[in-house]
Amino acid sequence: MAKQNLEQQAYDYILHLITSCQLADGEFINQSFIAAKLKMSRTPIRNAIARLAGEGIITLFPCRGAFVHRRIY
Repeated sequence: MAKQNLEQQAYDYILHLITSCQLADGEFINQSFIAAKLKMSRTPIRNAIARLAGEGIITLFPCRGAFVHRRIY
């Protein structure tokens, strides 16, 4: 249960960054920075990013990382 809560927290935080224009279209999503900010490991961050990628909000590039695909207003 705690894992799901951390993943949801990370999801909500990243989505907030995108919708509040703190992350622009095409901007790199720094997993380490977000993990440090939320005081959690990178695993829930990666899971949240994968979920957002599945929704088409983030684009994942192998060996490059995750980038904002489009903002949701």
